[in-house]
Amino acid sequence: MAALCVLLPCVTAARAESLLVDPGPAIEARLWLGRMVSLLEFPRVVCRLDEATDWKIGDPPTRVEIDAATFRPGWHRLAVAAGDQGCAGPQQTVHLLLAPLPLEEAAPGNLTVWFDARNAEFAPARPGQGRLVAVLDGMVAASQPCRDHETCLLDVEAAFWEAFAATPSRAGLLWLPAGADLPVGQPFPPLLGLRAGAVGWSELRLIPERVVFNAPLVAEQALDTASPRHEIEVRFPEALDQVACDVAECRKTATGVRLFQVDPSAGRVRLNYTLRPRFFLQRDRRLLRADSVVLRLERCAIQAPLEVPLLSGTLNHRLFIKIPADCLSATEPVEERLALRTRPAVRAFLRAEHPAADPAVRLLEVQLERVPVGVEQLTLTLLERSGGARRLGAVNLPVVSAFEPGRIRLEVPAVGPVEFIPNNRPARLLLAFDDDRFSSDLTVEDRPGWYRSSRDADGWSVQGEPGSAGVVPLRLAYRPRALNAFLGRAADEPVPELALFDTQARFEVRTLNLVVPLVPERSPTGPVIEVECGPPGHARTLIPGSLNRIPFSQRDSCRLVFHLARLPPDAGLQRLRVQAGEFNQVITLAPGPGELLASIPPGERNEYDQLTVSVAHDLLSGHYTLLPRQSLGQDLRYRILLSDRSFRISATTALPTGLFRFSEKEITGAVPVSAGALGRVLYIQASGREFPLGLEMGLFATNLSNTPDFSIVIGLGLNLPVLNQNTALQASFNLHAWAEYAPTRLSRDLTPFAFLFGPSFSVGMISTNF
Repeated sequence: MAALCVLLPCVTAARAESLLVDPGPAIEARLWLGRMVSLLEFPRVVCRLDEATDWKIGDPPTRVEIDAATFRPGWHRLAVAAGDQGCAGPQQTVHLLLAPLPLEEAAPGNLTVWFDARNAEFAPARPGQGRLVAVLDGMVAASQPCRDHETCLLDVEAAFWEAFAATPSRAGLLWLPAGADLPVGQPFPPLLGLRAGAVGWSELRLIPERVVFNAPLVAEQALDTASPRHEIEVRFPEALDQVACDVAECRKTATGVRLFQVDPSAGRVRLNYTLRPRFFLQRDRRLLRADSVVLRLERCAIQAPLEVPLLSGTLNHRLFIKIPADCLSATEPVEERLALRTRPAVRAFLRAEHPAADPAVRLLEVQLERVPVGVEQLTLTLLERSGGARRLGAVNLPVVSAFEPGRIRLEVPAVGPVEFIPNNRPARLLLAFDDDRFSSDLTVEDRPGWYRSSRDADGWSVQGEPGSAGVVPLRLAYRPRALNAFLGRAADEPVPELALFDTQARFEVRTLNLVVPLVPERSPTGPVIEVECGPPGHARTLIPGSLNRIPFSQRDSCRLVFHLARLPPDAGLQRLRVQAGEFNQVITLAPGPGELLASIPPGERNEYDQLTVSVAHDLLSGHYTLLPRQSLGQDLRYRILLSDRSFRISATTALPTGLFRFSEKEITGAVPVSAGALGRVLYIQASGREFPLGLEMGLFATNLSNTPDFSIVIGLGLNLPVLNQNTALQASFNLHAWAEYAPTRLSRDLTPFAFLFGPSFSVGMISTNF
């Protein structure tokens, strides 16, 4: 059973009602109250309580009273005077965590550490919620809340487990109350209330019931026969119990195993070791307490970075090895003296020798023509060319096959996922599943002529070369970070490239096309498209959505103006469908300098005909990549009236058929047969039709059946064409309301003025517009 390492003497102490809390001199302090009390006493005045409705400042104001009936666990914030000036001076912020820690002698549950899987499994002994916390160097490294009656699993980064194995005092696992919500990355707060003074996190450390390893504690390696003793490193020294060797003496040390009195004629040493209680090695679903490893004896023991595996199937794979400096004379070139052999057989050769940070070794660079497929390790043997290719040493190199990142995805910021590499915007590389190698060991390389890659704090991005198009895989370089430690370099130095390979996934390289708003009000750089009509130098820009009138004589002067410079450079190609009467074409625009002009053919049109010009994005072609919840905006539509003349003057004959005259009694009544000529001024509507009501003036001969009169009329008339409208033979019915002046009635002592009202019939028309 996992238990607390230190049983605190306060477990059986009587519960106190008050607690002295000293936050120290820091401007901001974090403390943990591990026991429920009703009164907190501070060394200085408490100025303010935030988010603590169940608390109140006592008397004197250095006290804070807590009501147990309304107790609320979690973080609470207080402001305490930082100096002698009291609350009028600087104040100290105190974050106080209220999460009572159960004080019990029994173990809280069973803790199993899966060391190579980098996680811990905790089964609570009693019902209730809790929290499994990992602490590294006094900082909270990970925290996982656990539900009632359920096993809790906590994943922690590799740095925690390295310290857990090498220096147990630096790292530990804790089982805390559910309310102990400790921020990850923050220092573990001092625990108050369990005894006099503060309790550190190490006193709450759990002892694992089992620590399980999936890989051996001692790796296979070669020993140099020229050395009198050898230090063998063990991954988890605390787990080692007893050791024994067959052809050598071996002793357990604080960091591993020491070998001495090695028989050089044996060729190998078998190291047998057992594990202490609580430590197990998992093999084929069985937990073992003993294991063994074979250590080869070599004249030139080869060292290789075993944590840097070879990539299966890659071409021209490089690797680095070290051999003792006394294997060869310092002036002897290794390329002439040494040869390489591999199993399985592949072509391998020494490429170069590099300066080594350790003068006791020589650093060699090896190149493999192709790493074999379907094997888990490759044996590299070092041979001496002279003396019948005598064997000097060998090393087993691990080979991995599942190294390519799975399901690479591309995402353009502010756009979303895409399935291609844009050549006008960078696309970020994402993985469907987290892969540590992609961020630590693999880098995305440029492919000149196809795409360029870059890296920032958020990861890798790629962008196609301008004008590039086609299908291409990503090229990845193998640069494992662990190699720098083997080469004796600093961790932040560039890592040498060991291999280049292409991904199986292939991506199309093309332009990312985004919809640019066509309506001027929504275009950030001004209207992209305009329609102009008129002769050069006197052209007029039309207004979209409104009725625009142009002279009929300028019907062939209209043109579309595409402002290419107003297109955003990263918006891609704009595919537009232009419709104007019988004209229906798709035009593709690319951002660039200048303008593009396109004439609008009016076709066979008459005066007062309307021409509609419509410009819209061609969305049905799959040309565009649409943004999430994007508004596509409105189509651009222009209405053009092929005439700028609004009035018509016409002359016609008129035969009144029932005029009635209002005047003096002698002449009031129906007007006998009359005839004459009539002129009209009419308003022409946008449709080209005359407005029925117009201004009229005419000359008439009235009273033709009696005493004829010559009359001048002026007034309003309602014109209703019935035959041959807008032609010289137009026939129409009319209704008139005229003022009459007949000078011929003066000779008969009658008034010349009268008002005429009535219908007429007219035939023929001569007209002009203005």
